[in-house]
Amino acid sequence: MPWFWENLDTEGYSIWFCDYKYNSELEKTFMTCNLIGGFIQRLDELRKYGFGSLLIFGEEPNLEISGCWLFRGLEVPEEMKECPDSESYTFRKADLSSDADKELIGDYWAWEGKFGGRDKPFNQGKVFK
Repeated sequence: MPWFWENLDTEGYSIWFCDYKYNSELEKTFMTCNLIGGFIQRLDELRKYGFGSLLIFGEEPNLEISGCWLFRGLEVPEEMKECPDSESYTFRKADLSSDADKELIGDYWAWEGKFGGRDKPFNQGKVFK
């Protein structure tokens, strides 16, 4: 991560967090994995513009999906917005001047850490690249 922060072009790239809007409906781990796997499959057009890590937190029947994305450009790309699954997520732009957001980005990409003090433990994840 130190190399990443030293070389990140903040004029050409942005980082965004996403949270699934319907976490209360997630009860089975395999179904939640299928949900994020399908989302990633439908993002093929985004491959030139993004990298992301989608994580599952918690245990059955109390699961949550959250993610962290690196996009080319300063906004969420149209390729992401055009994917029907993206409507099920809320996106928040990371504040790159915030040490807390920088630590959270590292946690999401390394799949370990405090995850911003999240009360549910990390379960598993999938990477979009």
